[in-house]
Order: sequence, then structure tokens, then C-alpha cells
Amino acid sequence: MSYSSSVPRGRDGFPQLFRAEWTKLRSVPAWVATIAAASVLTIGTAALVAAASTPDAPARTAGSLGQYADSASFLHRTMTGNGTVVARVVSQDEQDTAAGAGLMIRASADAGAPYAALIAAPGQGPRLVTDFATEATGSPAARWLRLTRTDALITGYQSEDGATWTQIGVVTVHGLGERVETGLFATAPGSVVVSRGLGGESIEEKPGPVPAVFDNVAVTPVQAQTLPPWSQPVADGPALTVRASGELGASRYAGDAARDLLSSIMIGLVVLVALAVFTFSAEARGGLLRTTFIAVPRRGPLLAAKAAALGTAAFAGGLVAALGAYLVGANVVRGKGIFVPSLGEPAVLRAALGSSLLAALTAVFGLGVAMFVRRRSIAIGAVLVLVLLPRIIGTTLPVSTAQWLERITPSAGFAIQETVQRYDSAIAPWAGLGVLALYAAAALGVGIWWVRRQPA
Repeated sequence: MSYSSSVPRGRDGFPQLFRAEWTKLRSVPAWVATIAAASVLTIGTAALVAAASTPDAPARTAGSLGQYADSASFLHRTMTGNGTVVARVVSQDEQDTAAGAGLMIRASADAGAPYAALIAAPGQGPRLVTDFATEATGSPAARWLRLTRTDALITGYQSEDGATWTQIGVVTVHGLGERVETGLFATAPGSVVVSRGLGGESIEEKPGPVPAVFDNVAVTPVQAQTLPPWSQPVADGPALTVRASGELGASRYAGDAARDLLSSIMIGLVVLVALAVFTFSAEARGGLLRTTFIAVPRRGPLLAAKAAALGTAAFAGGLVAALGAYLVGANVVRGKGIFVPSLGEPAVLRAALGSSLLAALTAVFGLGVAMFVRRRSIAIGAVLVLVLLPRIIGTTLPVSTAQWLERITPSAGFAIQETVQRYDSAIAPWAGLGVLALYAAAALGVGIWWVRRQPA
């Protein structure tokens, strides 16, 4: 390989240095091909992962709607037309602050059907919720709940004594037909059992230890009709008991299909780290770096320009890889009936663009390490262990340990790919990418300092 510096003496400003390093990077076909190979491998891996994916077991997917869950235990009966449902929450699980009990009116009992619900949780006021979004909140002292349907409008009320009622709010529920399912529900998200192992996890919903108990339950249609029996047998007496299970709303245990597809970029990162180390090593061992230092004595700006050029190339390759992996993988997965959000959703778009930044920062991190660790195998191994190993072994460790590792190591950068806030989320997306950026900056700083100390 032969290359002569395109930077004239005296013209060693950063823009000129960057342009020279960018030209050098593009002029070596093997380097360009390596970046392209990283993108192709990432897209191919995403396609293979998508092809091997299967819908989760019923215990996991009962009501799984992306980042939401619609799997609450629902005791209901069919009501035709407008009407009212009322009940008093006598007792519920007071230990699980995420547990809830209340009233619901929904288009059908199927998961994902349009609904409005009035949820009472321990120590909290009743919340009027529709399609997983909280619209209004009442007083913590209220234990009497009432939902009234007027066509598409659902109005929530609360009371402390069952005589004086206060309106909480009104929501519009699109998709309600003439017949709706009306009744009582209870959730117990704290009763989920998680089994973690290398490469995955198993999540099973179990009934909560304490059921929700209601009394003064009444479903009153506006038009005269004979209501059918409850969806499940109920005991005789004034109280109705609903065994709490599942979740309603944002799920801490939801799968993150977007992250799963974008995680294929790990294969591309292996290639990019190897490229970063080999490019610097080849120049250092072949004498090209020394020749460049003679032409451009300011080593610090030159090495920074080299890192910027490599980071830019890795960003471009990572962007192609991330977008391609998501589009190809999502198309395959959707064909199997698995929910995958659109690339245009803000969280997904952030994850895809962030994956390209992840690629760029990892490449710069590898380059920085290569500057002061001259043995290629050690440099590559050290970077890959720090960036990838915590991510790979995380599911085999206790959640707290895995979270700790993914906060303090460069592996924190993978948080940028998360689109769902889960029980095992270790760090916020941009904060995680910031941790990786700090490692990359530190490695590059140490590398530049080390190279500047070496004899010409």
C-alpha cells in the first residue's frame, strides 16, 4: 500500500487534516469493503434473527401489545347500548403498589380492544384510563367508583360514601359498538415470574396473592334488557371477588422488538473494532504514520482528525446497517404476526439513529485503545470485552448486577437501542450513549498522549 500525505506543509488545520484522513480512508479498497461488510453482516444477522423468531408463549403474549399489556383479570358481562357500572372497592393487595382494581367498559374481551377504565391503586386516587393513557386522577380517599357510557363518551366518577359523586373526567373511546363488555378487573404486575438465562428470558404471569374484593356492584343499562351472566361463576352474596393477575397499561415486562432487531449491530461492531485497530496498526508498523508526522508535526490534531474520519465512516456504515436491519427484520417478523412498531415512531427512530452513533463511538474507542495497546489481538479483545461482554452475559446474572455492569462499562451505549422502559433497564438511552462517549474520549485522549510521547 502506498500513500502520500495530501496535506501541504503549513496547512495542518483540522479541516485540512480531516479531509486528508477521509481521503486516505476512502482510497484503501479493503477498508471501504470492511465497512460495507459490517453493514451487510448486521442486516443479514437481523434477517436470521427475525426468521428464527416465534410468537411468545401465551403466558407472555396474553394481551401483549408492544410496550403495553392488556392482560388484567376481567370479570364482565355484556351490556347493550348506554348504561352505568358502579362498585365499591372493599379490599385489594396493599403491598403491591403497582396493583390495581376497578371498573372497565370495553368493546370486547379481546386483548387490545378499545376501552376505558377507572383504576384504584393502593395509596393513590382513582385514575381514568383509556387505551393505556391516564386522562384524569381523583382523590385517594374515594373507594366508590362509577363509569357511565353515553355512546362514545365514558365518564368516570368517584365517591367516598356512595351518595355524593364527583366527576373525575370524560374520555372518548373510539371503536365501541352497540354491545360492550362491562365489569370489574384487577391487576397484579408484581406477581410476574422472570427466569433469565444466556440469550433470553422467560416471563410468566401468576395470580397475585391477594384478590380484589368489590361490593355494591351494579350494571344498569339505560334501555331495558336482561343482562347475561358474568363471564365467570361468582359466589352468592353481596361481594364479588376478582383474582388479580396481569397488567393494564405500560408493561415493565414487555418485549422490545425494536431493540431485538437493532441488537444485530453487535456483529458489525466486531468488524468495526477490528478495522479501527488494524488501520492504525498498519500505518504504525508500515512507516506511513511516521512519514505523516514528518509532514504534519502536530500529532494531536492529526490523530483527532483520524478519529473523526473513522467515526464518520463508521456512522455512515452504522446508519445503513441499522436502517437496513430494522426494515428487513421488521418485515419478516410482522409476517409471523408479531408486533413491531413503525420505524417512524420517535423512540424507534432514535434507537436506529442512535445505533449509528453507537457504531461510530465504538470505532473511535477501538482506535484510541490501539494507539497505546500495540498488540492487535489484545487491543481488539479488550475493546470487545468491555463493549459486548456485559451485554451478552447480562441475562445470566442477577438483575442488579447486570444493571450495574451496563451502567459503568462502555456497554451502556446499547441503552440507546431501547424503546421500552423495562424492569431490567439499566440507564436512560442518551445517558448510556454518553457513558460510551466518555470511554471513547478517554481512550482517544490517552492514545494521543501516548503517541505524542513516542520518538519521531
